[in-house]
Amino acid sequence: MKETIQVMLDWGVAPIYMEKCDDNGREITGIKVIDNDEVIQSLIDEIGDLYFPLWTDSVGLDGTWHFDEKKEKELAPRLLELIRKLLNRLDDINDGSYEVWDMITEHLEKLSGEMK
Repeated sequence: MKETIQVMLDWGVAPIYMEKCDDNGREITGIKVIDNDEVIQSLIDEIGDLYFPLWTDSVGLDGTWHFDEKKEKELAPRLLELIRKLLNRLDDINDGSYEVWDMITEHLEKLSGEMK
């Protein structure tokens, strides 16, 4: 049975949902071809560096996290570009052990004005 890789953007999850940790506490997919790929890891870091600051902790106000939708729209073209690179790389290295569930491209296309 193939593993499913979820490509998404959410609080604490960007851009690949990872349920496992290695012996050093690093989040991983458990699929070596993905976890050991330097291009994938670099894209994960770059996307996370753009996306995570969109969430702000306003504990002093109401104790919840807030998401900056305006900034997300500004960053959508760059995020979309990086997500597409990630999806292409996942496709290029796929050894048949996983399938990709893209949960974010359509949303970013709408924000970027690419989808009518």
